[in-house]
Amino acid sequence: MKKPKIKNNNVRIFSKNNYSNFAKFLQEADWEPVHLNSDVNVAYNNFTDILQSGFDQCFPLKRLSRRKANDKVWITKALIKSSKVKARLYKNGFQLGDFVVKQNIKITKKIYRKVANEAECKYYKTMFDQKTNSIKQLWKNLNTVCSFKQGKSRSNSISKLNVNGVTLYDNKDI
Repeated sequence: MKKPKIKNNNVRIFSKNNYSNFAKFLQEADWEPVHLNSDVNVAYNNFTDILQSGFDQCFPLKRLSRRKANDKVWITKALIKSSKVKARLYKNGFQLGDFVVKQNIKITKKIYRKVANEAECKYYKTMFDQKTNSIKQLWKNLNTVCSFKQGKSRSNSISKLNVNGVTLYDNKDI
């Protein structure tokens, strides 16, 4: 199963089952509004509406729990489990006040930090060492690592339209 795409703590699951549901939706969709319309713009709008409704139906947005939404990509299940063990030891150690327990906590904390750093380094190393990365993908990876926010996305709207020698600028006219 592929990783879900995360946006504002909402996620779309791109599993094989969802892909097959989407393919089935596209096969069974009523494409007559696209084929029978002589106006290209209306046909295109019908096409995108059918496609978008199928996408939203087959890949619905699901809300992530706060715990899952805040996890780093490189944190594994084993790291989560060892973090819980470390927290339990920490909580119990201060209640007991025993020197040996406190030393055990320090050792556990040191080992956890070392393993977590190794996991993070390994994740980023594989991210940047892939030979299939294009320059665009490398910059995208760098921006995610450095936490640079994406700029405003460009609009795909049409600013002007030339019809029979007349240029239209108003969105309603276009």
